[in-house]
Amino acid sequence: MASPVDTTVKLFRDDMVGISGVAALAGVSGRTIAILDLCLVTGTATRNVTSLVVSGGIATITTPTDANNVNMVGSVQLIANVTGGMTGATDLNGEQRIISATATTMTFATAVVNGTATTGSTITTKLAPAGWAKTYTGTNLAEFHIIDVAGSGFYIRVDDTATTTCQVRGYEAMSDVNTGTGAFPTVAESANACFWKKSSTANSTANKWDLCADSRFFVFSPLANSGNAPTNIGQAHYAFGDLVAHKSTDNFATICVGATSDPTGVSKNGNIVFYDQASTMARFARNSTGLGGSSAFFTIPECGMGGSTASGSDDFYGSFPPPDGKMRLSAIAVSDTAAPKVVNTIPRGNVPGFQHIPHSLVYQTYTRGDAVIPNSGPLAGRRLYAMVASANFSDTAATAGGRILIDVSGPWR
Repeated sequence: MASPVDTTVKLFRDDMVGISGVAALAGVSGRTIAILDLCLVTGTATRNVTSLVVSGGIATITTPTDANNVNMVGSVQLIANVTGGMTGATDLNGEQRIISATATTMTFATAVVNGTATTGSTITTKLAPAGWAKTYTGTNLAEFHIIDVAGSGFYIRVDDTATTTCQVRGYEAMSDVNTGTGAFPTVAESANACFWKKSSTANSTANKWDLCADSRFFVFSPLANSGNAPTNIGQAHYAFGDLVAHKSTDNFATICVGATSDPTGVSKNGNIVFYDQASTMARFARNSTGLGGSSAFFTIPECGMGGSTASGSDDFYGSFPPPDGKMRLSAIAVSDTAAPKVVNTIPRGNVPGFQHIPHSLVYQTYTRGDAVIPNSGPLAGRRLYAMVASANFSDTAATAGGRILIDVSGPWR
C-alpha cells in the first residue's frame, strides 16, 4: 500500500474540514443519512493542495488556511494527482493517516524519498470514506451495506424521516430500500427497530458527533443535546457491523444495536458500551449455530465490573492514575445471550476498536477528543480516541459519566 501505516480505520467528527457546515447533525429529517453517506461511502469534497514536500520520512501538505484543519489529526486523507518530483512520488497518492496539523498544513508518514511532489494538475486531498456501499434509497430512507469481501455483506436500513430520532434495522439481504430478508431485530421483536437519537430538539441547530469505522463495522456517537447546550457532554455509541469474531467460520456475528424507544435524555439507552442493556435492542443476525434468525446479545468488558458500571467510572483497578501511572485497558466481549452469567452464555467475539477502562475518575484526565497513546503492550504506539461513556445527554459536569477509548489507528482485525 502507499502508506507505511494502517489506514483501514477512519475517524470522523463534526468539526473536521469538509464536514463542518456540510454534514450537520440536527433535529431535521435526513441528517443521519447524510452523515453516514459521507463517512461510509463518499468521503468529503476534495480541496486543493498548494504544495506537498517530503523530508525525513514525513510528508507535509500545505492547504488554504482553515481553522478546522487542526482537527484532522488521526483522520485518513485521500491524496490524488501526484505524478512526479522524486523517486516513488506516486506512492504519495492514496490513503494517508494524518499525524499532525496546523491551520495550513497536515503531515503523514511516508517511505518516499525527500523532495517536492509535482503534478500535471492540482494535487487534491479529502477525507477518505470507510469503504461501504449504498444502493437503495427513498425519501429520507437509505441502506448501507458491507462490500469488503472478508465481511458478511449485510445491510443496515436507516429510516431518517423523523426529526429527533432515526430508526435502524439490520438485514442479511435487501432488494429495495423497503424490502429485505433476515431482519435483525425482526419486526416481531421491535416494530420500530432500533432508535438512534440525533437531537434533543426538532430544529436545525447542529450537534457534535463522532464516527469511527472500518470497512465492516462502524460506531456513531452523537452528543444529541450539545446543539441546545454546547456544554452538554452526554454521548451515545450506536453500532452496526461485523464483530471481531472468535471463530473465523462464524458468518453471522454481525450486530445491530440501538434503543428500544426514543432515548430522550438518556445516552446509555441503546449504547454498545453500556453493559446493563435493559433499554437496548441488541441483536445478532443469527446465533452462534448459524441457524434461525435474529438473536439477542450482551456486552461486558473482559476485565472490569460490567453491569451498569461505565468505562472510566469502573473502580475494578482503583482510581486513575494508579501509583504506577499505568492505565489498564480491556476489550469488550459480546455474548450469545441476552444477559451475562447464565448457563448458556457463549463468548462470540469482541466489539471492534473499543477499549474499556477499568479505573474510576478518568474524567479528571481525559475528555472527548483527547488522545491516549500507550507506550507498551499490544496497543503500543496506537492512537486511542477518548469519548464520554454513559452520561445523560443533558449532563454538563465533567464528573458525569465515564470515558471510553476507541482505537483510531487500527487495524481492528
